[in-house]
Amino acid sequence: MWVVRSSAALALFALAGCAALPRPDTVDALTRPAISAEAAAAVVRHYNSVSANANARRSDELMAGVQTGDLLRQTEAAYKISRLLKKPVTATPAFTAGSVGAPEYGSYPMHFVALGNHRLGVWERPSAGEAWRLMYALSVAVPEPTGLHDIAPTDGAGLVESPSVAAAKFAELLTVGAKSPYARLFTAAPKVAKFQKNLAASHAMAGHDHILAVTDTFSLNAPPTAFRTSSGEVLAFFTLTNAKEMRPQFGAMWPVGQDTAAFSTPNHLYRTALTTTTLHQFAIAIPAAKGGKIRVLGFTTQLVDSGGY
Repeated sequence: MWVVRSSAALALFALAGCAALPRPDTVDALTRPAISAEAAAAVVRHYNSVSANANARRSDELMAGVQTGDLLRQTEAAYKISRLLKKPVTATPAFTAGSVGAPEYGSYPMHFVALGNHRLGVWERPSAGEAWRLMYALSVAVPEPTGLHDIAPTDGAGLVESPSVAAAKFAELLTVGAKSPYARLFTAAPKVAKFQKNLAASHAMAGHDHILAVTDTFSLNAPPTAFRTSSGEVLAFFTLTNAKEMRPQFGAMWPVGQDTAAFSTPNHLYRTALTTTTLHQFAIAIPAAKGGKIRVLGFTTQLVDSGGY
């Protein structure tokens, strides 16, 4: 047992706040909500204002102040296509903060979720010295995101799969197709199911019209951002990179006027293959163990590169 024996030492410890030392059974890491509902609404309003101005100017610099990560990469690619091909930027609906989910944190980075009019956004603040920026933006139908708890992407406790494993298996499913052993794990919203059907149709082109092969390889860009809801299921958000390759029998070229022309030289003959790179941001709902299939809620997509060899 450690004992302070002198009155002078006792006085020094009193001045230093020794009386405020926590008991051994108290929590030594304080937590607080990432943001209040009022502050979140202000962040969303600021985002709407800046993003509208950025879209009007097709300004990467302006958008970089309110977006981050792969969402910003998608926007930068869309602006490049718009500038080079003189096409209008597709307008996206403004966000509303009808319902806000703000998990509690003891340190940075922090996240919050805002949902309104079926538009869901996930914002991130990496440190106290940085602003909130939007990292995921999707149109999905989900319950109000109140009562969220941030969880590690590898945390599979009480779940069918951890967020990281679920995302990796979904990437494998999209790469392999309906024959994937993971097909039975997922159920998809109509938009996602149509995307899977289109993938299968493009692969079926192999052997026809002088096309030797068509492949799509999906890979997970980074660990998902995930939240446990009050119902016990987990909402997870992640980006998949889709590397597509089409091998023509006699070579091929990208035509003038298509989005691919923003990233590759039109009418340049690629003798072996045409390639594209596309970023897809997905939202999934992972149920409790033995609670059913993983629901793929929705996604956004953007071509970010093209070429060939």
